[in-house]
Amino acid sequence: MGAVVPDQPGEGTHGTDESRKTVLSTTSEGKTPPELPVPARTDEDDGALVARAREGDADAWTIIVDRHLPMVNAIASSYRLGSPDREDAVQTVWLTLNQHLPHLHSPHHLRHWLRRVTRSTCARQRRHGLDLHPVDPHALACLLYTS
Repeated sequence: MGAVVPDQPGEGTHGTDESRKTVLSTTSEGKTPPELPVPARTDEDDGALVARAREGDADAWTIIVDRHLPMVNAIASSYRLGSPDREDAVQTVWLTLNQHLPHLHSPHHLRHWLRRVTRSTCARQRRHGLDLHPVDPHALACLLYTS
């Protein structure tokens, strides 16, 4: 069974640290809603947390995200993407982890896997952004009607 992850951005429990404000932040103010418990910090290694998350343990997933979100955000920020593109890239990293969680060959190397996926995702997001060129719709309409 895959890991259980929140469906909505407001369902996470990711604190108020500025480096953690992404689409995974809980509210626009970055405060955790009182009805959501904040998971206790754990000394469990990533391999054990991945094993628990594979079994559907939402607390293990939350700990994984809380533990690695600052790193993922820092890498994404280093690509100097606009805020929406950076948030999309970060969200894509967590979606990718959720999809690949059952198949990770070396769960104890989760940090390295996340670094690689984050860099790849951000590079792809940056390339995609470079391929898009804003076009004035009025200029386009003039070109269409004059041809």
